[in-house]
Amino acid sequence: MKEDSILITIKGMLGIDKECDVYDRDLIIFINGAFSTLYQIGVGKSPMTIDDEYQEWSSVFSDNSELIDLIKNYTFLKVRTIFDPPASSFVLDAINKQINEYEWRIHVQAEGGFEK
Repeated sequence: MKEDSILITIKGMLGIDKECDVYDRDLIIFINGAFSTLYQIGVGKSPMTIDDEYQEWSSVFSDNSELIDLIKNYTFLKVRTIFDPPASSFVLDAINKQINEYEWRIHVQAEGGFEK
């Protein structure tokens, strides 16, 4: 297992032990869904997907390394809203607002909009 594993990172952020593989198939599908949205808003030259715990953030998003932290947070929030949605509609609304902000910021940055 790699240190910068996409699947292991998301599992950790969700509070799932990295050794637990019960939810891996579901999480991979949700992660790939988030990656599909990222591609549609301008991240990457081709759609990104993962198959297991061996794909790393740094290799999958090598062309967008300046966005890695935003991409990690965005992916986590997208996966969480599907895999483990909060019981409170107020919390879900706040998460969805954060997701929308990340989508906008990632899109603008991917298009070169934050150049100094």
